[in-house]
Amino acid sequence: MKLKKSVVTIGTSILLIGSIVPAALALNDAKEPTSFVKPTIAALEDLDHVEKLKLINNDQSLRSLIGENSEVVVDRQNEYFKTLNGNELFETLGELSIYDENNFERYAEAILPHLYKAWGKTVPAEVSDVVTEKEYDPKLRALTIDLLANLNAIDKVGFDKIKTVIEDKSEDENLRRYALLQLEPQQDAKLSAKIAAENPINLKAIYDDSSEPVGVRAASITAMRRLNDPNFKEVLASLSKSENLNDPLLRNFVTSAAKAGELDNYTEVVNKILNETKDEQVFASTIYALGINTGEESVNLVVEHQGKFKGNSEEVGKYSLLQNLSIISSMLKSQTDAEVITALKASEIINYGEVYSEIEQIHNNSKNPEVIQAAEHALKTIVPENLVDEFNSGKYGGGK
Repeated sequence: MKLKKSVVTIGTSILLIGSIVPAALALNDAKEPTSFVKPTIAALEDLDHVEKLKLINNDQSLRSLIGENSEVVVDRQNEYFKTLNGNELFETLGELSIYDENNFERYAEAILPHLYKAWGKTVPAEVSDVVTEKEYDPKLRALTIDLLANLNAIDKVGFDKIKTVIEDKSEDENLRRYALLQLEPQQDAKLSAKIAAENPINLKAIYDDSSEPVGVRAASITAMRRLNDPNFKEVLASLSKSENLNDPLLRNFVTSAAKAGELDNYTEVVNKILNETKDEQVFASTIYALGINTGEESVNLVVEHQGKFKGNSEEVGKYSLLQNLSIISSMLKSQTDAEVITALKASEIINYGEVYSEIEQIHNNSKNPEVIQAAEHALKTIVPENLVDEFNSGKYGGGK
């Protein structure tokens, strides 16, 4: 198994480690790595490196490190980072996790390229020890997971550390959730099988435990899907019987089912959620899942329920329709008026400029007043010059 590179939320913050890696790897002439030594909490709390950065940046808030700096300031702080070895750079990150946790990931963007270079582009195995040390800030520990994932293939020792975090109910809830969301099969199938056989994580037990936080249980469902856990379909079936249509776990049910190609087996449940849920996030996740699933029924449902919730849910509806462009185009050519009307409404929702002339023809040639009215409405809304991009999935795209 390896840890998945992705955008992850820890508390209210986001670690964008995956986007930092290309810049880090662009650095050449890696230094000869030094042996990794875990920094003591006392060493982190003295904020020695933070104070030096304040002097370099002439900025007591240190926000200039993550803001728009002059080339001179950037050069000065980069020169300082170059004087530090791997242990000192990691210690700097640890200090920053204490000093300003809300901006920690942005500080990390500035420092990580230097850290990779200092480590010789190979994360020392001993770094995995930080993952299980609770005295360190959860964000620093999460970053450590990313360091292992982004540069090294996770090995049994690293996996065991992650497993310890996941299974420890006294651990930080967000860190456990985060660790679960990073699990996916290792490219080396033999290594995956070996790790799973020797020390597996009982993901279903985490899901079944109602005393577990919802976020942790939800992440266990995602992990089961990614790892092809034999209990995954059983969990989907169990969730599909939920009588609480506002249950936050239904968000993972619909998205996991869609990504596993199982959503068509739960059409009745999907319809019920869309019609009856009062939870906007459950609703939006279901609409999102229809974008993954694609097909005429997905288009029908998204169009039918567009506007039930305003704001974010409407944007998710547009995203889902963008994933169904070929379906919408095909429905516009349908001999069935109901399908044409749905496609016209879908085209209007996404401002589908490419089909403007086709909608004009429908408006001019149709004998059905409802089709003519829908086409007329779409023509008033759609800007013919607007070219939609089926790959422009915005903040909803990506992820496994």
